[in-house]
Amino acid sequence: MINGFNRDIPTGRPSEYQKSLATRIFNESYKSRHGEFLTEGKVDEKSINQFIKDATPKEAQSLTTTVNDQLGIIEGRFKGNDHLINLNVNGKVSDRDYAKKSNWKEDDLYKLFANSNALDAFIRIYDKNTGDVSKLKDQMIDLEREIYFGKTQLPLFKVYGATTSTDKATTTRLGTAKDFVKDERKKIEGAGFLWPVMGIRYTKSKSGKYYTIEATLLTGANEAANEPTYTACRMGTNTSKRYSFVIEGTH
Repeated sequence: MINGFNRDIPTGRPSEYQKSLATRIFNESYKSRHGEFLTEGKVDEKSINQFIKDATPKEAQSLTTTVNDQLGIIEGRFKGNDHLINLNVNGKVSDRDYAKKSNWKEDDLYKLFANSNALDAFIRIYDKNTGDVSKLKDQMIDLEREIYFGKTQLPLFKVYGATTSTDKATTTRLGTAKDFVKDERKKIEGAGFLWPVMGIRYTKSKSGKYYTIEATLLTGANEAANEPTYTACRMGTNTSKRYSFVIEGTH
C-alpha cells in the first residue's frame, strides 16, 4: 500500500497501537497479580488473551469509554464532509453493561478490543491525509488492491458462477496489482469523481456489548453508467475466545 498505509491497518500480530491500548487498559489488574507495571514489551497475542480473560469491570468500562471516544472523533471528523459518511445503528455501547464481571462474556471483550483497533485505523487513515479527498481516494483503491492481491505480483482473475449453461461471462481479468491500481484511478478520474470516498457503519450488537464495524470504500467507477463502485469490508475478530484481528472484503 502507499507509503506505509499498511502499518496503520492492524493485523493478527499486536501492533504498536494494540500494545499501547493493552498497557493503558489492563495495567491495574496486571500490577495486582504481578506486583509490577505492565509494559509494552510484555504484550503479545498470548498475554492479550490473558488480560481480557482477567479484566476487571473497571478495565472493561475503560475500554468501552475508549471505543466510544474514538467513535466521537470519527463523527467529528466526518461531520460536514460530503465525501465521508458515518452511520450508527442501534445506539452506543454503555459502560453500565460492564459494571459487573457476570454481565459479559470473554468474547464480548475480545470484540470490543478489536473495535478499538479498527477505529484507530480509520482515524489514522483520515489524519494521515488531513481529510484530503483525492489522497483518501487513492488510499481506498490501494486498500482494495491489498484485499485482492495481498503480496502477489502475479496477474489475477475474478471467477464467477455461470448463471446458465451457455453463460461464458464468468471471468474478469484484474491484471497485476500495479495494473489494477492504475486502471481504477483512471476510471474514477475519467468519470468526474464527485462521490463519497469512505464510509463507516457501526452497529451495536444485540447483546449491547460491542459493535460490528463495516467500511465502504470507493474503489472504482462504471464508466458506461458514470456511477461509482464500492468495496465493502469488515474489520474485527475471526475467532472466538482468543485475540485476533482481520480486515476482509465482504462484497
